[in-house]
Amino acid sequence: AAAVGAGGALTAARTRTLAGTPAYRPPEALEGLVTPAFDVFSLGVCLYELLTKRLPFGTEGPAGGGPKFTPASELVASLHPAVDKLLSASLAFDRADRLARVASFRKALKAL
Repeated sequence: AAAVGAGGALTAARTRTLAGTPAYRPPEALEGLVTPAFDVFSLGVCLYELLTKRLPFGTEGPAGGGPKFTPASELVASLHPAVDKLLSASLAFDRADRLARVASFRKALKAL
């Protein structure tokens, strides 16, 4: 079932197909749940990998490694602490704790 938000935008959908490459998909992908927060998680993984040359949860993603990841600033000392804050908000294991929209991710990234 899909939920329709303001302006008719799709806010959530359930699918029987597992979407995404394991390293880049959020935990809720295993439930077939796709929301805008799914994309935020994937962007967070990409940003983390670009900055550290590592995947935050390994090749199996959060399903294989659990909700913890090494803060990027521990791997790259020159990073500003605000980068860790953005990554934490993007890579939160629980989607309720994650940035809800790509626009929020973009705004926070632009502020860095």
